Amino acid sequence: MIGAVPIRRAGARFVAAAFGALCLWLGAAGVAPAQAKTLGLLFGVSAYPNFPADKRLRAPANDVRRVMRALSARGLPTSDFIVLADGVEGTRGAPTRAAILGELDRLAASAERGDLVVVYGSGHGSRQAARAARKSDGLDQLFLPADAAPNASAGAEPFSAAIVSTEFGARLDAIRLKGADVWFILDSCFSGAASRDVEGAARDKKIDPPQGEASVANALSPDRTTPLAEQPAPPPGAGRLVAFYASQPNETAREAALPANLPLAKRSWGSIFTLALAQALERSRGLSYRQTLVEAGRLLRADPSFQARQTPSFEGDGLDAPFPAARRRRAGRPGASPTASSSPANSKGSTKAR
Repeated sequence: MIGAVPIRRAGARFVAAAFGALCLWLGAAGVAPAQAKTLGLLFGVSAYPNFPADKRLRAPANDVRRVMRALSARGLPTSDFIVLADGVEGTRGAPTRAAILGELDRLAASAERGDLVVVYGSGHGSRQAARAARKSDGLDQLFLPADAAPNASAGAEPFSAAIVSTEFGARLDAIRLKGADVWFILDSCFSGAASRDVEGAARDKKIDPPQGEASVANALSPDRTTPLAEQPAPPPGAGRLVAFYASQPNETAREAALPANLPLAKRSWGSIFTLALAQALERSRGLSYRQTLVEAGRLLRADPSFQARQTPSFEGDGLDAPFPAARRRRAGRPGASPTASSSPANSKGSTKAR
């Protein structure tokens, strides 16, 4: 046994030398380090066949195109992005509940450590009394896909086929558990404020429950709780989350026909948060996610044509990371930092456990 020690040391030196030679050979052969992927899902719902014609939206198809252009302009590869949007070229299908959630499940299956998964959605939002007692504001925030329909039955949830915020949260967490980072952007309304047109050129993106606001009257008044804030924290090593929302939970999100100096027939419709975010992405380089959203909020307030009555909000543990470009796979983090949740008016954000 005494004579075996030098043999093991010699073997270790041989393995180390062989590994070093292999690394040199790979470098000389031009073999690059593993490159992480950028995956994405963009969905936009304009047609709502189960609702009155005046509930059809005009902006979501344009929103999806704008976001795709803005991300490409910032250097993100979008060739692997999936599109579910009525009226958009290259769409994989209608933006139904099953299609949206199914594509999120597929992203969770294909994502790997170090990847970035971008999820953007535009359409109507609403709310209902919370399914879970742990919701601090007593409300579930809803996104209405193309097959959503009013449910006027007494005591029933107000809409069939609606996507509840916690259903988004569970799927985003499944992606993060693979070690992939998630950037989630949702341009819809989560409140029940009165909807009204402004000279036909601006509209709120929300549908009231069929029973009206009385259906949620027993819930607590909406607070600043953001849609994913009460999801359980993922384990150490999970990917990071950045989530952008078009408005506060007690505000409406709007679409508008712009520019305002043209006749209405010659204007182009867009959701005002998405318009401001696209401008911030295209104009401002070298910003973190948080700074990008703060800039979008500044543009919303500075441009009178937006007729802004909404304040974007955000949450996540990756807000202060630089905006991504080409990505290389990274090792798992020892632990996740607390999730920040706030609005651009307070750029530091208020820290709360997720």
